[in-house]
Amino acid sequence: MGDHDEAQDAIQVLYEKYAGDVYRFARIMLSSDCDAKDVVQETFLRAFRSWQGFRQESNPKTWFISIVRNCVNDMYGKRKRELALLRNYEPPYLRSGETEAETVVIIEDALSRLKDSYRQVVFLRHIENMSVEDTARALGWSESKVTTTTQRALKRLRGILDDGNEKGAP
Repeated sequence: MGDHDEAQDAIQVLYEKYAGDVYRFARIMLSSDCDAKDVVQETFLRAFRSWQGFRQESNPKTWFISIVRNCVNDMYGKRKRELALLRNYEPPYLRSGETEAETVVIIEDALSRLKDSYRQVVFLRHIENMSVEDTARALGWSESKVTTTTQRALKRLRGILDDGNEKGAP
């Protein structure tokens, strides 16, 4: 029973450290508070189940992001129609108190218009400030793909934000 207790303790510590990051990633990807919370729960359940296979020299945050991506993808498959409705718009707050609400709404609206791969890389690189190397590991991509996709995503995001400003957005 020692391995079970050790895994439970380790996952509890990691939960306290990374649950917010996992939630924010799921929230950006799913645009639903309820679904994001389900993904957090499923992510840590999967992490607990696969704890014995986790290589301790790996970055736990990268490991979690890869698990959360799988959970998000699973949810896409199960709730494809629901997600189409949820993506229309529900103004969430990424990090309360750090950014004015109006700015958050504008940025989240623009992010929701990006395709999934662009949204993922922008979130990891520019919201979570992950390195190119860690982002590549988390997404299962090469570092050059992360760099190229980041450049394309930011160009597209700028275009979306510029279009909004031309239409009288704040």
